[in-house]
Amino acid sequence: MKKRIFTFIILLVVSQLLMSQDINSRWGQFSDFERTLTTYEKDSTAHAVVLKEAGYTHIKEHQEYEILKEHYYRIKILDSEGASHATVEIPTYKDEKVKDIKASTTNFAGGKKTSYIKKSDIFKTQVSENWHQTSFTLPNIKPGSIIEYTYTIETPYRRTFADGWTFQGDIPKIKSSFYAKIPGFWEYHMSTVGIPSPRFTQNKLLNNCLEIYGTVAQCLFIELTIDNIPAFIEEDFVTSKYNFLKQLKFELKTVKRVDGKIDHYTKTWDDIDKSIFKQYQIGKEYDKTKFISKHISEDIFKESNELERAKKVFKFIQNRMHYNDKSGSLYEFDRKKAFEKKIGNVIEINAILINMLNAVGITADFALLSTRKNGLPNKVYPSISDFNYMVAHCKIDGKDYFLDAVEKNIPFGVLPFKCLNGELRIFNEVFGSYWFDFKPIENNGTKVYAIANVTEDADIKLQARVVNEGYSALIKRNRIDNLSLETYKEEIDDENEDLDIVNHKIEGLTELDKPLIETFDFESETDLVNNNTIYLKPFIIKDFKTNPFSQDNRQYPVDLGYKRIYQYNLTFNIPKSFKIKSIPKDRNIVLPREKGHLSYLSTVSENKISINFTFSLDAVIYNKFEYRTLKRILSELIIAQNETIILTKE
Repeated sequence: MKKRIFTFIILLVVSQLLMSQDINSRWGQFSDFERTLTTYEKDSTAHAVVLKEAGYTHIKEHQEYEILKEHYYRIKILDSEGASHATVEIPTYKDEKVKDIKASTTNFAGGKKTSYIKKSDIFKTQVSENWHQTSFTLPNIKPGSIIEYTYTIETPYRRTFADGWTFQGDIPKIKSSFYAKIPGFWEYHMSTVGIPSPRFTQNKLLNNCLEIYGTVAQCLFIELTIDNIPAFIEEDFVTSKYNFLKQLKFELKTVKRVDGKIDHYTKTWDDIDKSIFKQYQIGKEYDKTKFISKHISEDIFKESNELERAKKVFKFIQNRMHYNDKSGSLYEFDRKKAFEKKIGNVIEINAILINMLNAVGITADFALLSTRKNGLPNKVYPSISDFNYMVAHCKIDGKDYFLDAVEKNIPFGVLPFKCLNGELRIFNEVFGSYWFDFKPIENNGTKVYAIANVTEDADIKLQARVVNEGYSALIKRNRIDNLSLETYKEEIDDENEDLDIVNHKIEGLTELDKPLIETFDFESETDLVNNNTIYLKPFIIKDFKTNPFSQDNRQYPVDLGYKRIYQYNLTFNIPKSFKIKSIPKDRNIVLPREKGHLSYLSTVSENKISINFTFSLDAVIYNKFEYRTLKRILSELIIAQNETIILTKE
């Protein structure tokens, strides 16, 4: 991801400029191109295309703290699958309001006909504690329809200037324009994502553009238009799309008040640290131990080994507390009530964990991070608003540990997959806050050890030991919890259609720091082909049934979150009455810069066939130029898994 950062100082060019195009005056007026368009030549797979869209953000007249963000969209529905774009959903946060909704559908078959939505077609629902959604569906949608809609969001949140503008979406756009009229007493940092060389159509200063409390102010008027924007295609193994979507973003730097004083909003980390430890509840209470000390058992207090003591604290909180599916607020929360009720949000659960660690003599603080879906935090302009998750941090024998007691199957020192998003920031009242480049545990994967005995009747009896480690064990434990152990066993049985599971045991299901080990006894009746030939598939257990990378090309990096390794060791014991006709071919593939490796070796020794297979992905991130080699090695893996051993009976 590449960002271009630039700051506009509102002291430059003076001229009068109004927004050059009045949206409503062109409503329902379509060009021949728009009316007759049936396929979009730049993307023949598109089911709909944005003909034009515009956003205009400006301050509400005579209201210093209210911002209006006007939206306009004109979309051509190309086929029946494009009809989904006739349903519009507008999210709003807390005190934001949606107003001035207008929407229509125009069809041209048999003459131009336009249908408008009614007030009763607009619905507002509460999605979560802080979020609402306004939605409506345009009527009479057919292939060839053109839909138009406009609405305004009124927001008091000026820090991001109503979230700037996102130029890219899930369908292609022919033209996207953004206009902003920024009051002269507000100064913003502006940055772009995915726009290598932004060229502002307008960047001018307007005199006497608004009046606040009797004071006339200047405004900076900007316009940025981008043409022919491709659709953003979601890809597997990618972090937040907001790391890549073409966007213009704002971050409030200063506000000059009427009395001449200047408020600084973009501050240093030192400023933020002082604010957190003096004003935020997490900063004032993370090291408090009085209320939690009385709930700690003697067994924990008496543990002399510091690491084992920390693990006991972690296990106690993890087992006691239950997650209420809320992230919580750093500014205000109730850890005592949460502890008593045994249920809380992310902040409360991990704050209690930090309190208890400090209570037993382990210095613990808190770390903030942005989850994979939330996007990367902005490291250029200090702000805690980019973070949406908190974990505990402690240092034992010189090693940093990050702890999250929210999820039940997470081992000590491991963070959930959603938290594997690069650097996090540690907050310590004595040393201040600092960035930490978090590296996930490296031993993640599955190891299979199996012995198969082929009988004279060509039946197979197989014993297998499957060792799941790291995130592979976590995924398996979560799967079992979500299904129940009995249902999980039934699914395993269904996945192995050619084999009957005679016996299945699981070790380490609740011992989270240990591997999850499964042992199987399989039996299979195999028919002889033409009375003398048998085909054996060495891979009884497959980690990859299909290649997850099916696209010819990739636009964005592959982000796996963590390194992975898969090992498969199988020995076939063959009766002397059978002759080994063919075995799978050997393979040895190494990715460039040693970022992955596939090794497949088949050997024959008397009446034994040994299969030794290793596949490793030794990097977390692969750029788009490495995609094809990554795809190729996965393709070889799938081919290798499906190759057979051929035996003939003498």
